[in-house]
Amino acid sequence: MAVRQVTPWKQWPSGDSRPIAVLPFGLTDLAARYGLEYEEGIDDLDRYYLAAVELANGEQAWIYKHESDPSPGTVVHVDAKSDVEEAQGMLTDVFGLKREDLLWAAPAPVSAQ
Repeated sequence: MAVRQVTPWKQWPSGDSRPIAVLPFGLTDLAARYGLEYEEGIDDLDRYYLAAVELANGEQAWIYKHESDPSPGTVVHVDAKSDVEEAQGMLTDVFGLKREDLLWAAPAPVSAQ
């Protein structure tokens, strides 16, 4: 699946998001490799850059980085109610990566038995 950039939702469907991964690329690399263009904004932390991509199930993943963040890579957020493992799988498919390529991956929640 190719990277399909979309206009970010005004609000997450559940009302909140959660980080699921850190891609092993900075903003410049993501723009060069995948053609991403970023919106700029300011929140209570700092100026940030944001690009939204569509996952295979139609949900959005937001590629997000604060200007003052010295960490390598770029954080990816999805809706807080999204299935973490499923979203990570779709994310790595979109970017042609393996889960091991991610700098960080959120652990899947332990299901109640």
